[in-house]
Amino acid sequence: PDYPKTIIIPNGDIHIIGGTKNEKVIDTHLVFRSSSSEVFKLSNLPVSRNPSNSLIYHQKCIYLIGGINEKH
Repeated sequence: PDYPKTIIIPNGDIHIIGGTKNEKVIDTHLVFRSSSSEVFKLSNLPVSRNPSNSLIYHQKCIYLIGGINEKH
């Protein structure tokens, strides 16, 4: 994806969330596990969000705040 948001959580995993592909907003959620150099896909976001959002990690949860989808 182009312009995804990324966040590194305390265990070293890097979450790669959303972004665009071919100018369309996407709902992808990938994880790069740094300890094993593996990349795997988690469940898609319920609503696609463009890169104008923020990611926050708090108490073992990742929160995606803001952004717009293709309809708004």
